Amino acid sequence: MKRHKTHALLCLVFLIFLGTKGFSQQQNISLQNSFQIKFEKALIADSNFQHIGFQPILQSRVKSDPPENLKFNKLDEKSRLSRKLFHEHLILYDSGDISMSLDPLFNFEFAEDRGESARDVNHYVNMRGFLFRLNLGKKISVESTFRENQSIMPTYLHLRTRKTRSAYGQGRVKAFNKDGFDYAMASSVLSYSPSQRFNIQAGHGKLFVGYGHRSLLLSDLSFNYPYLKLNSTWFNERLQYQNTYSIYQNLVRLQTNAESEGLLERKQAATHYLDYAIHQNVNIGIFESVIFPSLDTSGNVSIPVNYWVPIMFVNSIVEKDKNTNNSLVGINYNVKLFKSLQIYGQLASYGLSSEKPSIQIGSKYYFKQQPIRLQVEYNSIAKNKLPTLFTHYNESLTVPYGQNTDELYASIVFHKKRWLTKIEGNRIMDNQYKTEVNYVDFQQSFIINQASNLAIKGGIRYRLEVLTKTEMEFIYFGLSTNLQNLYFNY
Repeated sequence: MKRHKTHALLCLVFLIFLGTKGFSQQQNISLQNSFQIKFEKALIADSNFQHIGFQPILQSRVKSDPPENLKFNKLDEKSRLSRKLFHEHLILYDSGDISMSLDPLFNFEFAEDRGESARDVNHYVNMRGFLFRLNLGKKISVESTFRENQSIMPTYLHLRTRKTRSAYGQGRVKAFNKDGFDYAMASSVLSYSPSQRFNIQAGHGKLFVGYGHRSLLLSDLSFNYPYLKLNSTWFNERLQYQNTYSIYQNLVRLQTNAESEGLLERKQAATHYLDYAIHQNVNIGIFESVIFPSLDTSGNVSIPVNYWVPIMFVNSIVEKDKNTNNSLVGINYNVKLFKSLQIYGQLASYGLSSEKPSIQIGSKYYFKQQPIRLQVEYNSIAKNKLPTLFTHYNESLTVPYGQNTDELYASIVFHKKRWLTKIEGNRIMDNQYKTEVNYVDFQQSFIINQASNLAIKGGIRYRLEVLTKTEMEFIYFGLSTNLQNLYFNY
């Protein structure tokens, strides 16, 4: 019911601004990071001031051409069948002032686990849904998606999902047949820019802070959540300031005497991010997020007035002595060199007085003559004395593993015309429990339609838990529209 109310509210606001006109489309660029090498490479070579450390990125704030899935071009020289199958959105309308697109979303995947930990089941994913985008004038954009899934997962994901009751960022699960899970997710966002300097978004989705594979500050690992985001740029676009107000939930029901299910425990976050372009090639971002429980087993919890103060570090200072571990602060940086090399990293600390921060350092290299990206990243998560509130739907809002852990990640991506090859691997070392996980994924895709990211894919995933010698060899093949990040490497 609440989800339907959120969508209705977005539609109402959309109608209020129906007649506005202005400058450029206000769509967000998808968080999906495997299909955007050309776009990323153009950003690295761009000499303009950029602020791409808090994602999704607003299309109107980027000078480079957008990815193919945000274009609304009609190719009149092609036949209608050829256009719809290989080039365009399924339904496309563009009158100049108003443009819209509608595409089906699906992921039909079949797999076999040949590892020692394999269960005697047929592994598959069956996802169906839709993606709707609308641009109204140049100041307002709307996006809405819905996905419904049934799947039988490999053993390690199956056990993790049973424990968290959440399907690795895709929603709360219900049992399906004997070994499967059923889960669904919806997202929507209304983006409005009253001027080139300001953007306001009300949505239900995911956010990501950083330039790498992981984020120690805010990741798109967990399920969608409601948020209000206020974004502004200053000093000829050298400085960007962003205030985000989010609602997270724990999968803990409150007791009720009614026949219906009780409400879930709720908590609200105030997140502030200040990004400054020291140079066209150097950005430094300062991050703060503070979480306040607002509904728990004791009932409604009053949110303090300082929650709404849009000034960085006010909440962390006020909450400093409460010993609740509800504050996360950090630094996010990015350096571009030679128009082909990117060095990035993060420092993250729970509270202003934490003894040791978590650290990320990484780099990406884009070949100048070939559509190839190399990436190497190291993450070190510090030991924390208290459990944190930075979870949503029983999943972490940062990294998918615990504290006192080190990770080394590497990937190579080749994307030429419609062919996409991706090889990635990582090693996770838990220093507290002396465990280690090694993971490698090789995937080959052929992109049928670049507007919807419809692709045929096939590959193999290998995973080894060193301590227990639990091994997975997961061979998969599928047909899917790839428009979101899903993480399996933990």
